[in-house]
Amino acid sequence: MPAIAAVSAPSVGEIRAMFPALSGPTVRLDGPAGSQIPRQVIVSIAEYLATCSANLGGVFAESLAAARLVERARERSAAFFGTPDAGEVGFGLNASTVNAALVARAAASMNKGDEVGRGHRGGHPADGIPRGARRRIRLSRRGGLAAHRVARASARAS
Repeated sequence: MPAIAAVSAPSVGEIRAMFPALSGPTVRLDGPAGSQIPRQVIVSIAEYLATCSANLGGVFAESLAAARLVERARERSAAFFGTPDAGEVGFGLNASTVNAALVARAAASMNKGDEVGRGHRGGHPADGIPRGARRRIRLSRRGGLAAHRVARASARAS
């Protein structure tokens, strides 16, 4: 049987050093003020912008390099998430945009009698129904779609 190598976890200080946003007196959490981005991600984005920032689908060198970079990112993400198929990995602009697209697609496939649970107002804007999907759901109500507010899990716990 092969020997198992011991792996030590990095210290809190080492982890904090990986995130420039944690080096100042103010910690910027995910939100309009920014989020913690590891230094290596910042370096990788700068390298991408300097070497192959191009639209995908072109036949010129920068576009082909960008396509290879995206494919490598999908493969690494698939390995991280434990899926053997890198085609299952998708990237979007941000969580709110991806959620808006998912909700709009789901709303388009709903039928009379279907129901939608939506988060309570307040908190993060992504807790509720994205603005682009609200109109579709309002129109769908005429066809029998019902939207209900759902309490947050922490509020329901007794």
